Amino acid sequence: SPNVGISVSDKTIMAWVKLGSTSQTGGGLVALQNNGGSVFDAIVYNETGSGWGFGSDGFNRTTWSGVLETRTDEWVHMAASYEASSYKMYRNGIQIHSGSWGIVTYATDAIFTSAIRHVGGGSPYLTAKIADSRLYNSVLTASQISTIVRNGFGGGLLTTICAM
Repeated sequence: SPNVGISVSDKTIMAWVKLGSTSQTGGGLVALQNNGGSVFDAIVYNETGSGWGFGSDGFNRTTWSGVLETRTDEWVHMAASYEASSYKMYRNGIQIHSGSWGIVTYATDAIFTSAIRHVGGGSPYLTAKIADSRLYNSVLTASQISTIVRNGFGGGLLTTICAM
């Protein structure tokens, strides 16, 4: 993955996903991580059997939504926004989880990844089809995220770093 090339604090990460298995544990959908992977913020699936959640280094900013997927034959849109101490997670445009931690600032050499929790993790990979993964260096509102969900995606396997 290329370096993001910008310093990132407040942010939104997102992607469309079709899981290969609903029982897999701990794989990352998308993540922003420092170069080397020791510090990261990720959307992670089912690491503790509790569905989608915020994954982070040393579990510093990690909690679970309790929202589990039951199907492998449909695309789902997942998004997470990080603003100051307010973290929000959305499934198909509906907020399913929130948390409160301090913000992490990532330097210009940070990397944005798909299908992995972070470089160097134990079982970091997500078995899934992933499309239209995006990093915004701003916090998208629930309305903006809902619009992205309604617009769908063209099926392209894209990664975009969106400076706003």
